[in-house]
Amino acid sequence: MGLSDALVFLDSHQEIQGAINTLCMVATGALVLAPLVKKRIVPRLSFLLRPWLFLALIAVSLFACRYPAFFYPRYMDPDEAQMLAQAITFETHPVPWRDADGTTSGPVNSYALLWCLPFGAQPNYATGRVLELSCLMGMFIFLYWAGRRIAGDLAARLSLMPAFLFVCWTTDHEFVHCSTEEVPLFFLAWALFLLTELRQGSGKLPVIVLLGIVLGLLPFAKLQSVLPGGFLGFSAIWFIFNSSHGDRRAGLLQILVLMASALVPALLILGTVAYAGAFGDFWQSYIRMAQTYGVQYPSRWAEIKAQAGNLAWIITPGSPLAIPVYLTGLTTLVLAVDLVCGSQKAGHGIRHWFLWAVLFGLVTIATISFTGEHFLHYHFFLLLPLTFLLAVNFRLLHVSRQALVASPAMSRLLPGILLSLLLVFARLPYERWHDVMTTFVSPGLVRIALMAIVAWPIAQALLKTPPFPSLFPSQKFVPWVCLTLFFVLPAVLLSGSPNEFRGNIKLYLAEPLTAMDQAILRERPPGGRLAIWGWGPEFAAETRTPLGTRDSICQFMIRSSPLQDYYRQRYLRDLQVNRPELFLEATGPGNFIYSNRKAFGIETFPELAKLVADQYRLSQEIDGMRLFVRRDLPNTDPGEHQETQP
Repeated sequence: MGLSDALVFLDSHQEIQGAINTLCMVATGALVLAPLVKKRIVPRLSFLLRPWLFLALIAVSLFACRYPAFFYPRYMDPDEAQMLAQAITFETHPVPWRDADGTTSGPVNSYALLWCLPFGAQPNYATGRVLELSCLMGMFIFLYWAGRRIAGDLAARLSLMPAFLFVCWTTDHEFVHCSTEEVPLFFLAWALFLLTELRQGSGKLPVIVLLGIVLGLLPFAKLQSVLPGGFLGFSAIWFIFNSSHGDRRAGLLQILVLMASALVPALLILGTVAYAGAFGDFWQSYIRMAQTYGVQYPSRWAEIKAQAGNLAWIITPGSPLAIPVYLTGLTTLVLAVDLVCGSQKAGHGIRHWFLWAVLFGLVTIATISFTGEHFLHYHFFLLLPLTFLLAVNFRLLHVSRQALVASPAMSRLLPGILLSLLLVFARLPYERWHDVMTTFVSPGLVRIALMAIVAWPIAQALLKTPPFPSLFPSQKFVPWVCLTLFFVLPAVLLSGSPNEFRGNIKLYLAEPLTAMDQAILRERPPGGRLAIWGWGPEFAAETRTPLGTRDSICQFMIRSSPLQDYYRQRYLRDLQVNRPELFLEATGPGNFIYSNRKAFGIETFPELAKLVADQYRLSQEIDGMRLFVRRDLPNTDPGEHQETQP
């Protein structure tokens, strides 16, 4: 029995799959607190404390929870199909911005989708989702080691749990598909780990060089990752400058090495692009286009309101990220009050890391809201600062590898912990949350109670009143309370959510290609290419047909913008140079975004309409789309094809 057969078998036996998932969760929860009981573990069981076992169990748990979605036979988000179409094109035409243009997604994202070729597999939706999960697992590995170095083993393990459970149990298509954020997240987490190494270590040259290369790759993975990547880069320069111990010359040399290393990926990629004669296209479509990318709002105030609405979504009851945001935000709120009022007695080092992590989170929020687009998968970027900040918070709360020491900070945190119990309602839409609460108490009393719980630690710190009485006579119970709040309760809530992917793998495997996919495969000659007008990269991805133009989507040619003429002329030039065998017009009824042919069809671009009429014949019209075949190619079935002009 092969791996695929085993996965199909498990999926068709839900009781077995459920038992495996439950076992993985229980084992993960046990290993989270393993550092607390290390003195009681006999030598032959000491391997339970090993970080590799904890991380391996997280990997197994992620795979066990997410693998049914690998087999979903269609794209879950247009970006998924777009990146896959570009990756397939790069197999035979590998120059970015000459052969494929990913808009704000750089070529590194698409190149990464070719990871499966050495293993004899072909890039498809399943291999893309495996890459997505691998990048998220890599993110967790680097976050664990960064948190462990700054906050200790126990804090690092606990801090991973909200994000880990979110990734395990979410079924929202925005967070399950292979998006443009996972590869940059992996690089950012790697850079964060190297930054902690640089700060805590002696500034070794290999760490500086590797950090520079990783940061240098970020602009070519996702344009929006430049802001958090730049923050990490400037932080590295600051750390080097302050750790030079009076030897400014050595510090300056290390900074120059960091900057030179960051330029290496740019020199390699842009050197290739310039040699291929596409540097101007890189500048126009990747740099200048970024200035006009996003929703065009009638006023600056309307744009600010839209950006604020995007951020408000993450704390809306029922949003997928509500649990990690609530748990991290509550501890941060209480600790910030403690630090501002001077009652927190932690060392300067961890307090500096706390402020740094808060700034990192604010930079990430700016990254998410910059374009004004409401793309939920942008919020993936939040997992990185939330998790690292949570580890630092645990350190400030004295949750470390040693037993917890009673402190005023923990006492002040208790109201926040009580409030975090309300995260059960974070998983409910507002209407259900309101109904549940008003079943027991009046709405007014609920509001008063919530305000009191939030205001208590603030008032306590300002008035310098005695600490809130400890609910636990022995502080040894506090880590178990943390485990309940940050793992057990979220795991129970999230695992109970409906999962549309489970039990459907057989159905997914049996689902045939679409009618348009079949028509493309029937018409496409060996080595043929497909040009697309409108928005239909999934047809290139699902038929494994290289793109005939560098654009897999035509949004910048269709919508009005300062660069519209540039994009249109480039599109025409690609058609004339590449002479793709097939041309697909995906602007009819039922198509994504561009479903009105009169408003968006090729007739709105007279030069394109003339080129298609002269060089192509209409083959078929399917589901509102028109497939054209180059006139010099033979008819595969003359009786069925229409010889009409567009």
